[in-house]
Amino acid sequence: AASVERLMQERIAAVLARHDYQAASAMAGDQAWIYMRSGQFDKALQTAERCISYTRQTRWGPWTQLGDEVQRLQILAFMGQAAQVLSDVERLRAQADAWPDTGNQPETVKPWTVRERLLDVGRTAALQLKQWAKAVELNTAVAGSQRARAAPETEIARTRFNGCGPLLQLGRLDEALPLLRECREIFDRAHDRRMLGDVFSMLAAAEHRRGHGEVALSLARDALRYGYLADDVDSIPISHFNLGTYLREDAGDPGDALAHHLAAALIYAVTGGQYLEQSVHAAAADLQRFSDASEVPGDVAELCRRVSEVPGAQLGKLLLRLAPDPEARQRRLGELITQIGALAATSTKTPSIPPSP
Repeated sequence: AASVERLMQERIAAVLARHDYQAASAMAGDQAWIYMRSGQFDKALQTAERCISYTRQTRWGPWTQLGDEVQRLQILAFMGQAAQVLSDVERLRAQADAWPDTGNQPETVKPWTVRERLLDVGRTAALQLKQWAKAVELNTAVAGSQRARAAPETEIARTRFNGCGPLLQLGRLDEALPLLRECREIFDRAHDRRMLGDVFSMLAAAEHRRGHGEVALSLARDALRYGYLADDVDSIPISHFNLGTYLREDAGDPGDALAHHLAAALIYAVTGGQYLEQSVHAAAADLQRFSDASEVPGDVAELCRRVSEVPGAQLGKLLLRLAPDPEARQRRLGELITQIGALAATSTKTPSIPPSP
């Protein structure tokens, strides 16, 4: 990796020596993405800023230059600098709103791609800041741009779906529910299992908020089933977690709740997922309400059998692919059960996971 980095730096230096700022800009932009994907955010930011300076010395127009600014903002968003990102997005958006889509200078990008990327990174920052109304507003603007360019129905629906989470946070269920039902129809026509799983997950969250426990449970099971059908490793543990939460809170069933929270924890444990701690704490809260600790699934096969009571929840097949060594799987489950038992012996508060995005 170090040799590749050094080679790229040498190539950039060579084109700069002959004042080829277009080539330098393109190379620096690529290098910034490489740094970002490898988690080297400081280097990514420095390289993105150099890319901006190189592009300013070319013949390229304002949309190309704005595209480089958006790359910098995307890196800052990954670095958690949400307030700065949102401020810069609003400033750049106001400038870009006055620009024509075509001008006298050549561009390397389509204006709509840059506009939508700018709005979306602003939406990401607003979500990080929990500015739900701003997130809804920016997301609506992205969908408006997509409609203006006659984007496919499913692309617009995916964007509109991104606004449902913030709408739920704002308590605007009367807007979120019709939108979710419309998205469900669109994704059903498109046979998009992954997005259908996400829609069912969000519908379950909405019905849970409305106090419709049985409906929420049914929808949460559908979300889990579609997650497995789509082989969506990101959404499957979230669906297990959410179903476990509804089983405990809406059905008063801490035993099955524990099985699903434990399934989520085990998936996160073998994949390094970000919600491992929340899943462990949720399982501990279940155990506190579970009268017979001997009923806790003690081995992976029993855990898989318990959660397979939801049709299509093939946890065993998923774990076999994610962690092929059966002894390692069992050892990890044992460690989790020990950790959960220790937490259950003390007072614990259950953190929540937001519905699937």
